[in-house]
Amino acid sequence: MPNRIKSVPSKLDLKTLFAKNRFIFLLALSVLIFIISIIYICVPLLKNLNAVSKLYRREQLEFDRIQKEASLLDNVKAKNFTDSEHIPAALEELTRKANELGIKFDAVKQRGLVFLDGNYKILPLSIESTCDFQALGNFLGNLENLKESVTVVDKLEITREKEILPNLKVVLELGMYIISY
Repeated sequence: MPNRIKSVPSKLDLKTLFAKNRFIFLLALSVLIFIISIIYICVPLLKNLNAVSKLYRREQLEFDRIQKEASLLDNVKAKNFTDSEHIPAALEELTRKANELGIKFDAVKQRGLVFLDGNYKILPLSIESTCDFQALGNFLGNLENLKESVTVVDKLEITREKEILPNLKVVLELGMYIISY
C-alpha cells in the first residue's frame, strides 16, 4: 500500500475549516457564551452571598449571646421570703423605718425573688400604703440609708382620695438588692 501524503494547504482557509467542523465550532461558541452568562449572573450573586454570610455570622453571634443570657435566666429561681436569712432582716428594717414615720403598710406583695451572679438577690415588692405627704417624703429619703439592702423605687403612684384626706394613697414598687454574705 502506498503511503498517501495529504497536501498541506498553503493558506488557512477559515471557510473550509468552518464548513468541516461546524458542529464543533458551534458547540465551542455555545459553551463560551454559557460560561460568560454564568459569570455575569454569578459574580453579583456571590457578592450578595458573601454579604449574607457576614450578616448570618453576626446574627449567629447575637443568637449565641442571647442563648447564653437565657441560660443565666434559667438559673434565676423564684423563692419564698424564708429562703435567706438576709431577706427577713431587710424587710424588718424597711417596715421599722416606715413605722417610725407613722406609715402603715396596707398590703405588701412579693413579685418573686431573682438571684444574680454572686451573692446578690433582688426582692421586688409592691407596697400599698396610706400616709401623709411629709411621711412619704421622709420614708423615700430613708430608703437610701437602709443597711440590709440597696432599695430602688421602680414605680411610685400617689392618689388623693377625699375619704382619707389629708393622707394619700401610695403604691410603691421597690427592688430590694440584698447581699448574702
